[in-house]
Amino acid sequence: MNQDEGTRSDKPRGPSWQTWADATRPADHPAPDGFNKWDERVRNRQNIAAAIVVIIVGVTTYFVFDELRTSSRILACMEAGHRNCVPLDISRPASR
Repeated sequence: MNQDEGTRSDKPRGPSWQTWADATRPADHPAPDGFNKWDERVRNRQNIAAAIVVIIVGVTTYFVFDELRTSSRILACMEAGHRNCVPLDISRPASR
């Protein structure tokens, strides 16, 4: 039995992006033949995390711009000298 056969396992190995120039590649580290399952899981996890970050940034940007638009309308109204610039909150009826 060869030493490599005794230590080899069928479990997914670590990342395969370690590179050597072909002239300096050691004999015990053959060239990787594409991505393995571990690489695929890591890449999928990174893509999901990036998508979540993009969605959070997009939603936050929408709310910030909405508040900026409201405040700039109020400021323009006040600069024009009007007295009823603040939008009324009519979501709940006034108690009598």
